[in-house]
Amino acid sequence: MFRTPPPPQKLAERVATALIEHLANYPGDSHFFTLTVLGATRSSLAKSVLLDQLANPDSRRREASAQGLKNLGSPTVLPNLKAALEREQESSVVRRLRDASSFLESAEH
Repeated sequence: MFRTPPPPQKLAERVATALIEHLANYPGDSHFFTLTVLGATRSSLAKSVLLDQLANPDSRRREASAQGLKNLGSPTVLPNLKAALEREQESSVVRRLRDASSFLESAEH
């Protein structure tokens, strides 16, 4: 007997929930893959977590968050990315923020 798989959005929410729990349970990790994949779920849960991580003191988390927001694909985060870009000093994070901003700006048109 086969079970019907959950709808894609429900599955994305489950994955996002597991990633957010992982993020909370392992605070010392840089979480590059956790945050980038979280964005790729395009889950409604992902946006606020990724935006919060833009202010993290760890530059690796800010960089991963920028990539996650790019993967999220929501132009509504552009003002947040631009604000983060204005205050960011770490060159690797600046590159990711610019890349995410450019990508999302091109998706708007």
